[in-house]
Amino acid sequence: MQERCASGSTSKEIETSVLHLVPRHKNVSAHNNKCLTRLAGNNRPADCLCEDSIEVDPDRDPSLREPDVMGISAETRAAALIECVAPRRVQHCLNARLMFTSNCKITLGLFHGSIGRIGSYLPGGSPVCRFENHSMPDGVSRGTQGLRDAGMGWMEVDCALVKFKARVLSVPSALTVRLQVPFVLGWAITVHRSQSLTLSEAVLDLCEAFEDGMVQTAVSRVADKNRMFVESFSPIRMLADMAAARFYMECPRL
Repeated sequence: MQERCASGSTSKEIETSVLHLVPRHKNVSAHNNKCLTRLAGNNRPADCLCEDSIEVDPDRDPSLREPDVMGISAETRAAALIECVAPRRVQHCLNARLMFTSNCKITLGLFHGSIGRIGSYLPGGSPVCRFENHSMPDGVSRGTQGLRDAGMGWMEVDCALVKFKARVLSVPSALTVRLQVPFVLGWAITVHRSQSLTLSEAVLDLCEAFEDGMVQTAVSRVADKNRMFVESFSPIRMLADMAAARFYMECPRL
């Protein structure tokens, strides 16, 4: 961790160009807001606000009675969406760094975790996002899945609103639906959200890591050690799960 410590001019250089992994949502908001303000100040488009609704699961068991979606309260709907990857409000501006939050364009090679930036806006306000290091897949033509343009190692994609769905556990066959753009600001994300992602590079800000295995999770996101930058770290934050530690202490060796 000491070897990969980034400070001074190095830290300043990668502040807005490399994804930051941080422990808490408040840290994500603080870093994203700082980068957004530096880029656009107060001169930016209105935030994207979601539309939440309830619908009947189209794949439900047809032998069961159709649920009464009109009787589902706003509180129940909000509870079902509490883990939704799409937030209620998404801030953005031209050239803002973003992280894709959907697999709706997987045929284009884009997936949850792809990093890009907003390259332009359509007349209706829909963001057009540019993804570097992505080439147009074989057999895919412009206009497919919102693909607007592509070149050697880049693509520009219309990021229109997407439906994010979650089950209402208390009402079988009912789904909560959030209509929102399929991205969030991508200068920083939580370590928790980075799970399952493989990142080409990242900045780790871990002095406030608070959960068992959080430091290990963050470090293991980056395959190449030389592309990992440690902005803050405290050894006392390397926490092990007590049940796992007890298992290794007590289980007999074979």
